[in-house]
Amino acid sequence: MPSIAIFTFDPQKFDEVIERRKQEQATACGKINILGEWCDTKGGRIVRLIEDGDFGEILAAYRMWSDMGTLEIFPVTDTNALINQ
Repeated sequence: MPSIAIFTFDPQKFDEVIERRKQEQATACGKINILGEWCDTKGGRIVRLIEDGDFGEILAAYRMWSDMGTLEIFPVTDTNALINQ
């Protein structure tokens, strides 16, 4: 089951977040499979759809972000799959 990860940060730190994201691309590759990623440039949020995996690895991959904001991760299910059960 995939999960949604929402990282919320101070919008004034947008450039710093983007620089760290570039760093993450180089160092966290393979720890989590990102299925999609969107950035709310005005509100200071990054939303990711991630593939289900080892929760310890997922938390380790996000640990480098803990000084810049807050993170929520929760599993999601396709609504159409629920409706058509």
